[in-house]
Amino acid sequence: MPETGLPVQLTTYEFLRILMPGYYAAASVMLHLWLFENDLAIRLAGNPALFTMIFVFAGFFLGFLIYAVDWPSRRAVFEERKVLGDFIIERAKACALGPKLPLDEIKRYSNFVYWLILDTDVPPERRQRVYYFGSIYRLYADVRAITILTIGAIAATVAFELLQCDTCRGLCMIQFASTYIMPILMSLILLGVYVVLTICNKGDKYWRDAITSQLLWLRLHSDVVDKTVCK
Repeated sequence: MPETGLPVQLTTYEFLRILMPGYYAAASVMLHLWLFENDLAIRLAGNPALFTMIFVFAGFFLGFLIYAVDWPSRRAVFEERKVLGDFIIERAKACALGPKLPLDEIKRYSNFVYWLILDTDVPPERRQRVYYFGSIYRLYADVRAITILTIGAIAATVAFELLQCDTCRGLCMIQFASTYIMPILMSLILLGVYVVLTICNKGDKYWRDAITSQLLWLRLHSDVVDKTVCK
């Protein structure tokens, strides 16, 4: 019975990984429109049905796009999972009768061997905890990346519009305070959000905790690893 709950739990985590960053990104796009295309934003807000349809579609589309890019797996902290593969390689080298597969293959696919052990031998409760920690890590990484991209997009738009005022630079400077105070204020708020998410980054902490606890579990159950990789 415990095994039947795992796919549902895993699907839920993956679904949240798509929806939460996707709708956060869609909200960031809407914020950009409100700051720089206010007339268009007002027209969209005046048509709730159209606005809802666009927002729902944009959230799904951006969520799948972010999921495909998979920025969290490109970060240096993600590579700390290498210690799990290294332990499996060490056990393969220590096999009395040799490993079931050539050592080169085990080195190449050590992370896949770990996930095989996770799916077949690790208790369901611990397994779900690993998936949960991994999902939290990815959500934090995606939200932080979207936040800094939004700040960059606002700053780039302000700079671009200012550069268009070469012939009326004096007028642009006079109008700057009234025209761009809101984009600057929102950029500062988003920067504050980014700083908080960086200082209180539970995503990276959970990821490291998951790796540490799984490495300890593998060491305490080295017989499970040996059963998988050794003849």
